[in-house]
Amino acid sequence: MFTHDCTVCERTMLVFPAQVTAARQDADGTTVLSIVCWCGAPQEVRHGLDGAATREPALAGSAT
Repeated sequence: MFTHDCTVCERTMLVFPAQVTAARQDADGTTVLSIVCWCGAPQEVRHGLDGAATREPALAGSAT
């Protein structure tokens, strides 16, 4: 579990494993998790090699 600030509803959410819809690794070693917020908005969470998480803007066509 980890927390994430949703870019759509602007709430801090607790993310459970069931909310992760995909995981991939970029060429630079950044892990990217695709998740679904409790509000239904798709989100991406990026974790770099230093372990720091960064937010990605909401995906186009996401729920509001």
